[in-house]
Amino acid sequence: HPETEYKDYVRKNIRFKYGPIDEGVGFGVEIFSGYGIFTGGLSNNYTNYIPFGATFEIYYKKFEFSPRVYLPIIPNKAKKDFAYSTGIYEEDKGMMQTMIHEASLGYAILNNNSFKISPFFGIAKIDIEPSKIDELKEISLNTFTCVTGLNLGIKIYDPYANAKTSGGFLLNLRYKYAKLNFSRKYDISGGMHLMTIGISLFAKEPKREY
Repeated sequence: HPETEYKDYVRKNIRFKYGPIDEGVGFGVEIFSGYGIFTGGLSNNYTNYIPFGATFEIYYKKFEFSPRVYLPIIPNKAKKDFAYSTGIYEEDKGMMQTMIHEASLGYAILNNNSFKISPFFGIAKIDIEPSKIDELKEISLNTFTCVTGLNLGIKIYDPYANAKTSGGFLLNLRYKYAKLNFSRKYDISGGMHLMTIGISLFAKEPKREY
């Protein structure tokens, strides 16, 4: 009843709601997997691949800093023969490893109790290489490039229901694109589309809505 003698106690301690805040500092960890698709000349030389990776994220206000590592679960293969100093690396017989080290900065344009949407931009080191045998390093491809994309976080656990300290889970759907150019070595260029799905655990102080 609105006029009960307990109304102030109920309002302060029971009848309240918390929501995400755009201020302060927070942290998160994520593991993910996905599918990488090469385009242009890269698609003519290498098959697509499936990565697995992890990241540790730092949140400041609406900004999100994310250093990410992608390792191959299912390596890709060469679609053509590559010559090196002591032989030929034959198509379909040797496994290639595509590894990505990325640092990106995102900005949350939407963050409510259900979703978080963050476009991002960053830099990445991308390596496409065969096994670690020394002479095969001759046919390795390595480059630094810019990446851009969009991250959609679906909040699968409501962290703001009854606690002042938020900690919840996100189902993260992430898309990024990178333009690659290895023209100095094999005159190979193209792009890479990479889609991942991951589970993220995050913690950030919420705000009280009422």
